[in-house]
Amino acid sequence: MSKSNKYGYSGVDIPSQAAFANVGKFDPAEINELVQEDKWTQYGQLELIETINASGVSAVAFDDFGDYNVHLLTFNNLSKNAGGGGYISMKFSADGGSSYTGNYPQALNMAEGTNFFDIKSTNYPYGVRIGQHGDATSEPSNGYCYLYNLTDSTKYTFVTQKSSNTPNSGVGGMIFGSHAHTTAQANNYLQIKYYFSSANLTGNLSLYGIKEYE
Repeated sequence: MSKSNKYGYSGVDIPSQAAFANVGKFDPAEINELVQEDKWTQYGQLELIETINASGVSAVAFDDFGDYNVHLLTFNNLSKNAGGGGYISMKFSADGGSSYTGNYPQALNMAEGTNFFDIKSTNYPYGVRIGQHGDATSEPSNGYCYLYNLTDSTKYTFVTQKSSNTPNSGVGGMIFGSHAHTTAQANNYLQIKYYFSSANLTGNLSLYGIKEYE
């Protein structure tokens, strides 16, 4: 930008701009330029950490969470390649996936077709349920999870989740609810896999961080 009043300043010694350090008056063109350079602070914006395009894998794992307190995990067309009904679940680890410790309390509202029911548990042993499948293959799950305190060693990790599924031979369903991981630890590994059979997963998953005020 050639104008002398760049980013709200005039004169020779114009300070450089960086995220969380935007000061001065800005016109729309200046704001657009700062956004393109990832220097314009927009609290609450999603920042992509990683996208995984899984194809016939036994598990999907994320091991980079960035410097965020809140994360968003999205998944679409997440399906399996073998029969057997069950759940896609997510677990957390603080040692790179060597071990998965702690309890996973949950309170969920679920549906299969026109049937609605609640599930409550003080410790679901398979982690956070994010998807559900019936006996057939290629019955996709689509949804999202918000994760809180994932890397905070002083707090439990909490999850709110919603997904649309195909739990019973073409019958639509959904899962909506909240989960907790009641071990305070700085997680550095997140694994997603299919339980109750040896089925492999195929689908697209993306992990985002949510920019917050520091």
